[in-house]
Formats: sequence, structure tokens, C-alpha cells
Amino acid sequence: MADSKTEFRIISNIADRAVRMAAESGVQYDKLTALMDVDSAHKSCPLRLGALLDADDANFAHDVLGIRRHMDRTTGELTDCFVPRYAKPA
Repeated sequence: MADSKTEFRIISNIADRAVRMAAESGVQYDKLTALMDVDSAHKSCPLRLGALLDADDANFAHDVLGIRRHMDRTTGELTDCFVPRYAKPA
């Protein structure tokens, strides 16, 4: 999982928000899956975690639900050339 306690706390808060947002839209997304998705995405495509957590709903949904949709759970990589808006610059 995350490299530090601070990163884990932020990822956990992102997962909580993602689960709430998905539920409001009638989409099932459990916290453990959300945690693993965001953590895997952060490892393969480093994210600006604090900025993502603070993002407005539209940008947050784009990134987190995009990660959910494009995560290859066997490799931990994002597919289909998806790059989150809150990815760190290369």
C-alpha cells in the first residue's frame, strides 16, 4: 500500500469520498477496492494526492472513477492511455 502514513491517510480519505460519490450515483464501489485502485494508480502513475482529495466533484469523479474503470487489477496499471488530471507532471 501507500509509502507513508500520510499518503495512506490521504488515500483512505479519497476512497471514502469515492465510495460516497459512487453511492450517490447508484454505483457500487467498496472502500477496499477504492483503496487498492487509488494506491495502485499512485504507484504506476504518481498522483498529487492532496490536490485530488481537495478537487471539485467533477475533476475528482473524472480521476477516481476513471481509475476505477481503467485499472487492470492483475497488473496494477492503468489501461487505455488513461491519465488522471491530478497525475504529477512527468
